[in-house]
Amino acid sequence: MYQDFTNRDTLLELVRFKSTREDGYTSLSDYKTRMKKLEATKDEALFEDITHILFEQAMLIEGVELKNPHEFTKRLNRVLGRAL
Repeated sequence: MYQDFTNRDTLLELVRFKSTREDGYTSLSDYKTRMKKLEATKDEALFEDITHILFEQAMLIEGVELKNPHEFTKRLNRVLGRAL
């Protein structure tokens, strides 16, 4: 699929990637939009927490045990606390 350079852009609009979103999938466009919003944040601590959480979620989805689940929980709680 990725080697079909003629139709690559059309295919990438149609394909969905595994995600932690409700339905379990996201488009590349949606992902890029969310990442741009994240990069636009002026709060460096929030940016760092969110990027760590995203990485650690990906590790958990792949079945990798986190080295420090306590830190993951602390980061997650900080981000959730800001959202409430």
